[in-house]
Amino acid sequence: MFQYKKTMNSNVFGYLVFALTSLLALAPLNAAMTPEEMRTLEKDKMEAEKGDRVAQNVLGDCYRTGSGLAKDTVQAVSWYRKSADQGYAKAQNNLGACYEGGIGVAQDYAQAVFWYRKAAEQGLADGQTNLGVCFATGKGVTKDITQDGTGVAKDTIEAVSWYRKSAEQGFAKAQVNLGYCYQSGDGVKKDTVAAYAYWKLAEITNDDARHNLPILKKMMSTDEVTSGEKRALELQNEMDSRKTKKPESTAASFATFEEFRLKAEKNDSEAQYKLGVCYANGEGVAKDMAQAVTWYRKAAEQGFALAQYNLGFCYSHGEGLGKDQVQAARWYRKAAALGLTNAQYNLGNLYYRGEGVAKDEVEAYAYWNLAGITDEDARKNLAILENKMTRDEVASGQKRTKELQKEIAANLRY
Repeated sequence: MFQYKKTMNSNVFGYLVFALTSLLALAPLNAAMTPEEMRTLEKDKMEAEKGDRVAQNVLGDCYRTGSGLAKDTVQAVSWYRKSADQGYAKAQNNLGACYEGGIGVAQDYAQAVFWYRKAAEQGLADGQTNLGVCFATGKGVTKDITQDGTGVAKDTIEAVSWYRKSAEQGFAKAQVNLGYCYQSGDGVKKDTVAAYAYWKLAEITNDDARHNLPILKKMMSTDEVTSGEKRALELQNEMDSRKTKKPESTAASFATFEEFRLKAEKNDSEAQYKLGVCYANGEGVAKDMAQAVTWYRKAAEQGFALAQYNLGFCYSHGEGLGKDQVQAARWYRKAAALGLTNAQYNLGNLYYRGEGVAKDEVEAYAYWNLAGITDEDARKNLAILENKMTRDEVASGQKRTKELQKEIAANLRY
């Protein structure tokens, strides 16, 4: 991916600087390509010329790196712009990087910020991080004039805001940058526990975090380290919770608990579901998740989609029974096949994380694409995922979406 690579200066806690040459590490000019890669490139060129925004961005990459084509950064910018103008966040970020580095276009920090912001506002973590760095370093942002007439371009508060948005998506570079801000007190109140927590989150995939964490740990008390570990776990749980839709709750709108119970005992699936919701929420009866699961299951086994979804949620979170992501995926899938948006969203989450099912970003794309018709969170996830996928993977996801739509239509046909 065309993005900035962060490097540290000689002071391990010094401010983060950009290594533009690392950012734009280019592939060898006209690197040898296999016949299959050449066929793919020709296909991308044709699709790009037809207006496909994903292919246009790919073609921009090829011109920028000289992969299969003569290196031509002006052409790279041209194709990035075509894609960016169609709203493709990955191309917007790439175009911003070209303006920042003066690659194929005159260096223009204001334009870099303009395009980074467009990518960032679509939820692209790279764009959010790059925009944050621009604010932190004062590149392309409006200067505030102090009383002594000095122009102050840096806006570390705004930088922290964008780092946080990206960090909350699990983007390690942003977590590292946010950790630096907390460690130094730039744009946020100094908090070594928070710095520790964000670097702890990032250490799995980020060398800087792995390097910084033990050094910071030596400077902290045992209690502070314990607090940092706890805060890291809380942050991880918060990130996970934002990715999960909660159960439906539509109980007791037209009848009492006793009326639900009588109908449920006569095998009325809707009443069974609503009785389960009563037990889950403590409406008209003492809260009892085990009983809620019992009634959800009875309704779910009769094909009642809301009950299938709620049963899947209970399995996913271990509410009223043992936690079991395989069973969660099973029941979410049944509800998703009946068109239930929340089930489609949560099943997409499981495929994306590889929980209860084999990790499969194409399936995740398809289920989020279905849910995204009415669900904003799904649309945000989809935009982020699409910017990580190849053109062929996106095409496969779109094809799979259509297959699922046909299945749902068949299931709902009376």
